[in-house]
Amino acid sequence: MAAQKTSKLHVCIDCGGSKTVAVISNLSSEGEAIVAARGTSGPSNYKDNGVHVFLNAIRTAVQSALVKALGRSVELPVVDDVLKEQNSITSYSQESSHLYSAWIGASGIDATQDIRILEPLLSRLLRVPLTSQRLVVANDSYILCSPLLSCPAPIENAIVAIAGTGSVVVSFRREGGSTDDGNKSITQLARAGGWGHLLGDDGSGFFAGREAIREVLREFNLEELEGHTPSSSPSDDTRKETLRSLLLSHFGLDSPDELFSVVYAPDGTSAAPHDGGEKKAEWAQVDRKQRFVSLAPLVFHAAFKLKDRTALRALRTSVGGLAAQILSLCRLENDPQTNIGRRVAVNTTVLCLGGSLFGVEDYRNLLLEELSSIELCFPHVVFVSDAAQEGALGALYKDLRSLSYVRTGPLDALELDPAHPSDNEVELEGLPRVAPSRSNDSRPKTAGPLSSSSVASFAQGLFPKKQEGNSSMQANIARSVFSLCFE
Repeated sequence: MAAQKTSKLHVCIDCGGSKTVAVISNLSSEGEAIVAARGTSGPSNYKDNGVHVFLNAIRTAVQSALVKALGRSVELPVVDDVLKEQNSITSYSQESSHLYSAWIGASGIDATQDIRILEPLLSRLLRVPLTSQRLVVANDSYILCSPLLSCPAPIENAIVAIAGTGSVVVSFRREGGSTDDGNKSITQLARAGGWGHLLGDDGSGFFAGREAIREVLREFNLEELEGHTPSSSPSDDTRKETLRSLLLSHFGLDSPDELFSVVYAPDGTSAAPHDGGEKKAEWAQVDRKQRFVSLAPLVFHAAFKLKDRTALRALRTSVGGLAAQILSLCRLENDPQTNIGRRVAVNTTVLCLGGSLFGVEDYRNLLLEELSSIELCFPHVVFVSDAAQEGALGALYKDLRSLSYVRTGPLDALELDPAHPSDNEVELEGLPRVAPSRSNDSRPKTAGPLSSSSVASFAQGLFPKKQEGNSSMQANIARSVFSLCFE
């Protein structure tokens, strides 16, 4: 459905370690708030990929979305030209600018200096004025803390935990105003992790893959130690599918001790093919980080489908690190040493989960089990699946400045759309996910007047059944997604 030519287009861009997603929102000819189009491209983690790849990924995703939204050919500025240009623009003509506002939430953007460098570049690339109301560049955790804006007292803090290709945990506090006015803002308090795969990324796809290899090697060493014949040959492993057999098959190996050749082979290695033929082994064609990340779907399959104990141990170790990081940001009633600094009280905090790995319900449950084991129980837990979509619709809502526009039905941020699985990060096909409560069709998602049925749907989609309540908070979330940046 092409957008009206006179309608303002708002874009939200979710930049991740595996994929870039751009979602454009606008008003339909009937005056309904809709998702006009979306576009995707490759990885755009700023730290991992550098500024050129970062900008190119955004350009590809946004340009694709604009073509669909406008129904005609669109050409954004070439990245090389953007990098050469020096002027910062505070206004663009309507003819040269297709977008009214843009919000970029990107992994790998952590320092104020990063934002200062990228703001003028993104302004020139997207042709969006460099003003606080029109262009916002922030870490991707900001978009995921949006439920905090609508939580009633006593909730005043949020902890965001993201688990995708990488991971990070960040705490926020709501400042000023009540949940019913427009004077609210979000302040980042502290963070844990988010240091990249070499130094951390606990609970991420990389970490899960690494722990899986470590567990297989530990098990292999233990069998040798205890005098058992290691079940390393294909004939032994193919009789029953296990984490070990999946890993060996994935890399084309016969024994766990051959995994070292995969783990330590340098990027762009010219390693000889396993079968002695001329074809280069597939794992040798990707960098070392992606060799680990590519194992995440196999580990999840082994743990949650095959109930493989080795895989479950790997995931418990992985998610345990993330739980420890969440704990480090919390103030504990029975520990006076934590009642200092910027730590937050658990009973006034909503836990917001994001990233493709948390799209798997069993993995979320593992995290909640780990948190419960250390006596950390949050009053509300929210899963945000489609950050770019929520940001785009939130931007449109802020521009309308009308309380009559709020989408009916379950909040899309809290369910996975089967048409766009794992838009944010690692692909995890065939695993249990949050079940969508609407039919899988291609019609634009619309908004309409708030009704009692929509409030009930929000309650069902937002919190676990044991935690339903306060319908006004749940109904307000769609309204406030973008207020933290476009206020």
